[in-house]
Amino acid sequence: MGRSGPRAVLRITRVSAAAPPPAPFSASQLCKSVLLGVLYSLRSPKSCAIFLSNALKGEGASSLDVPHRPKYNLSMDLHPHFASLERQEDGWWATEPLPVPFFGGEALPFAFEADPAGEKWAQAQAAALTFLSLGQQARERVSPFVLSDMRFNLEYVCDEEEMEERLAAAQSPEDLWAQVTPREVLVCSSSNEPEVPYVLVHTLPTWEEEHGMQLVLRLGHQLVYVMPNDLYIPALTDTEQHGLVSPPLDLLASS
Repeated sequence: MGRSGPRAVLRITRVSAAAPPPAPFSASQLCKSVLLGVLYSLRSPKSCAIFLSNALKGEGASSLDVPHRPKYNLSMDLHPHFASLERQEDGWWATEPLPVPFFGGEALPFAFEADPAGEKWAQAQAAALTFLSLGQQARERVSPFVLSDMRFNLEYVCDEEEMEERLAAAQSPEDLWAQVTPREVLVCSSSNEPEVPYVLVHTLPTWEEEHGMQLVLRLGHQLVYVMPNDLYIPALTDTEQHGLVSPPLDLLASS
């Protein structure tokens, strides 16, 4: 499993001046070369142009060294942050841990649902980069929604006195986020908005160690849900859904 696909290799053997000129291609040979050139253009348009130019000059195809097509061909638009991408057994693409300014530079792995060679990659990568542009000031703006999630969960496991004590100990953003352990960042689409990338920040808070807590960021910067860790993203019109942030909180304004 490679992290980047090898470039197409084209080797053309030119005839020396002392050798007799090569015979021109027949019509069938030329058609075959054109078809091969189209196939090579999928790997490298430049190689295709060179190949067809030499075919018209009569240089034979037998001198062409055609490499094995790579199983995975990463997008040429791959940002250096995600150069460590590797395909996982579940079909997702994961990176090595990356520093995340939102969590004070703590390193977290990123996982992408989109194929780096596919049409959805550019938007997915842009959403991830947008999230990486958010700092701790943006995190502070999320704090009231995280505190609300804490209260919601404590109501089921604590009596009122204990709940108020724990909430009182988490009133400052520093104390609150000290109880939240970030785990990973997922970038995927929603069944309700298949063309829009979402960034899911999975965490493990002290008040919900079984199901965790995720921040759901539409386009990487619009906070729309604070909810248990899950790949399912409810519709933004579901006003009865716990954790819905309505209207969405745009975190770019504070980054």
